[in-house]
Amino acid sequence: MSLRAREAAASEIALARQRAENDLADLQRTRQERLDGLNPLEVARHGPLRHLATAVVLPATAAEGPVPPDLLDDLDPYITRQSELAAEDVVIAHETGRGWETEKVGHLKIGFDIRSLGPADSQTGYRDPVSGVRRIEVKGRKKDQHIRLTTNEWYKAQQLGDSFWLYVVWDPLNNPAALPVMIQNPARHLEHAAKPVVSARFYDISADAIQSVAARATGDPT
Repeated sequence: MSLRAREAAASEIALARQRAENDLADLQRTRQERLDGLNPLEVARHGPLRHLATAVVLPATAAEGPVPPDLLDDLDPYITRQSELAAEDVVIAHETGRGWETEKVGHLKIGFDIRSLGPADSQTGYRDPVSGVRRIEVKGRKKDQHIRLTTNEWYKAQQLGDSFWLYVVWDPLNNPAALPVMIQNPARHLEHAAKPVVSARFYDISADAIQSVAARATGDPT
């Protein structure tokens, strides 16, 4: 409100006001996502209680013995980000190679990273809203690492159904020529393997489940 009042007197204030409003919108969206992540806790189930496991979280400096390198890679935001960017390059090369038009949309925070559009009908310009469009969530991980989707990504997969695709690129930093593993409608085909981590707002999916569903879709038993 203060910036709006000063905007009339100084035009450069408009940019600061716009940034402030964008930050506010991001905060509100993040707040709503976190509140939505608590929704499963509203369901009360009756029955016997049993202890499944106990987890103790310690800083890496206090842990006994060396920390597995794969775990450090998974937690290092720089390595994770570089892997994601490399995976996106692989996916874009794959999509454009088959004649589709691609656009990176991850910065828009809409639940997927790339929008890929198939060729439209040459006479009518029509493009099928499901088979002609792929909303692609890209994940780049080391071979056999689990895949983690945020609550926003998982809900978007449920919402978009068959037009939502999960593309997994194994070890994209060391294998830029890798082919993506492609799963259509992961919310349906991988629901059995997704393990909700409510407190962290993620869904974990094992690498074996990714490979298994992809093999069934392509008819390749390997």
